Amino acid sequence: MIAVLTADLVNSTKLEPENLVKVTTWLQDYFVQNLMATQTLSAIYRGDEFQLIFKKPQQALYETLLLKLKLKLAFSWNQDCTMSLAYGHADIITDGPQTSQGPVFVSSGRNLSKTKKGDLFISFPFKSSDTYLLLIKLINHQLEKLTRSQVELLTIYLENRFPEHKELAQITDTSRQNISNRLSAIGADLIKEFIQLDDHT
Repeated sequence: MIAVLTADLVNSTKLEPENLVKVTTWLQDYFVQNLMATQTLSAIYRGDEFQLIFKKPQQALYETLLLKLKLKLAFSWNQDCTMSLAYGHADIITDGPQTSQGPVFVSSGRNLSKTKKGDLFISFPFKSSDTYLLLIKLINHQLEKLTRSQVELLTIYLENRFPEHKELAQITDTSRQNISNRLSAIGADLIKEFIQLDDHT
């Protein structure tokens, strides 16, 4: 089993050409610096859509959410993207998504067109339960309403692999109580449990 992420930049047609170049350059650099070590293959299409192949599917959801958060923080206009993450099997995996084939690629691409702008959708070879689909909606709702400072805190929380509140307080140079209150407000524990629930090891 592998995981394939197909994503589309939100409102890319409204970006100034030079800003679109900045975003795609940032993505290319991010893929090289952060994902090559995890055997993840990447490609950018038409300047506003990109695709990742996670050969280690247990890392896919974590890396997908972290990428979504970091992309927002990378630009003053909070650049977002619509994402379709599919788990499944591939018939052929080459040196990139462009020439790889299989049902998991079809599923990822088709579900992207059905996904609400700015949301994340997750699919499997089997039918997802109504409860799981509702959980995805709750996660999307939680992410959508985050302020920039909340996105910053959640990013640090994920980057450091969900440290204890005391440790996170030291990292961010604030009080433990302040961290606990802020994490609670952004639903950090729910997001942590969601990632752990989706661990396909």
